[in-house]
Amino acid sequence: MKPRLKVYVYSTNCETKSADLILAVTGGEIRFDCTVDLNSADDIIPETLRFNSMTQSEFLYDGSVPKNNVFCVNALSNNMDNIYPVNYLRTDLFNPAIVEAMMAIANQAYDVEYC
Repeated sequence: MKPRLKVYVYSTNCETKSADLILAVTGGEIRFDCTVDLNSADDIIPETLRFNSMTQSEFLYDGSVPKNNVFCVNALSNNMDNIYPVNYLRTDLFNPAIVEAMMAIANQAYDVEYC
């Protein structure tokens, strides 16, 4: 499945907007916190898409696999609302996801949704 870029057009008063690059992975989705600039027609300028903050990025756990298949041992004891910081993910899940996200940005291979 192709990653989705969700652009929050009303997030700021300037051309740089908040965005989430959403990537489906085993057990849920990763929302990478990004920023992107818009042109005068309010379309994204793909070359300006970049990661903003890994500390603001999240994993949305969907329960489709056991938690020990996606989370590090230290995260298993935390009882959260199915939204976890990405640093709770196992490296064998997160590392390929970050590479896939970077490739999607570099190749402009994502669907765009404006909200």
